[in-house]
Amino acid sequence: MSRTVAIDLPATTPAPWPAPRESTWELRPGDVIAPGRHVVRRLAGGGAHEAFLVRTGGVPRLAVAKLPRPHVAEDPHCLLRLRSEGRALEQLAHPGLPRHFDTVLFGPHPHMLLEYMPGTTLAGTFAARRPLCPPVVAQLGLALARTLDHIARAGWVHLDIKPSNIVTGDAPGLLDFELARTVADAAGMTRPSGTWAYMPPEQRAAGEAGDPVGPPADVFALAMSLGEALSGHSFARRPAALLGPVGAVLHEALAPRPGDRPTAAELAAGLAEVAEPSTTLAAAA
Repeated sequence: MSRTVAIDLPATTPAPWPAPRESTWELRPGDVIAPGRHVVRRLAGGGAHEAFLVRTGGVPRLAVAKLPRPHVAEDPHCLLRLRSEGRALEQLAHPGLPRHFDTVLFGPHPHMLLEYMPGTTLAGTFAARRPLCPPVVAQLGLALARTLDHIARAGWVHLDIKPSNIVTGDAPGLLDFELARTVADAAGMTRPSGTWAYMPPEQRAAGEAGDPVGPPADVFALAMSLGEALSGHSFARRPAALLGPVGAVLHEALAPRPGDRPTAAELAAGLAEVAEPSTTLAAAA
């Protein structure tokens, strides 16, 4: 099971208390979280937040509401992080990322309203025990690497790319920018932040002497996630000779030193060379 590491916080700001088991919003279909926003169903939950599909009174008709869990719904730090995540998405507008519509920091249900990106997550594919065929992995990786290139060129690092934050299908996308930082802020991290199983060495060792955290960390995490989709299990230690052309491209992105990894643009180019243009991504949904 993946382990999510606590957010790297300033020394003067305590981390939120662990969530009690009962710290969940008991919201049912039709419940109102804000005027004109009605719950359709719960989508997911993790860490300090829960996500609900909601119907709105305007356009779009369906959206995602990301709510801090009840035990942190009034925590100023959690609310500021929610606002920062919305602002990051506004700066990073791209078809592979959900659009940010609104952030509500007051009232009974503080939340961020986001574009609904339908599809199965890569984690859902794992749960179904369905490794993806190499052409599908190549096309999925090509789309996501191009999105990562956009993020890096804008001066940001996602820091938590993993199967549960990847939407598959004909319109692949990256979710959850809660931990995202600017490149400058990422380079100054003083403790690990992200999901341990997908972190590169420099992210695990953040705050220690060594390579700074930056866009290469996202490339590593994406390659690890795609490699698991390709093999159906842990990917990093498999011999490169057994991986096939797609796996070999991904394996290069798992180099221990960030400077030895391809950039997101280079990873996209490598996957484009081994991808089959006629392949549909619907097989991954």
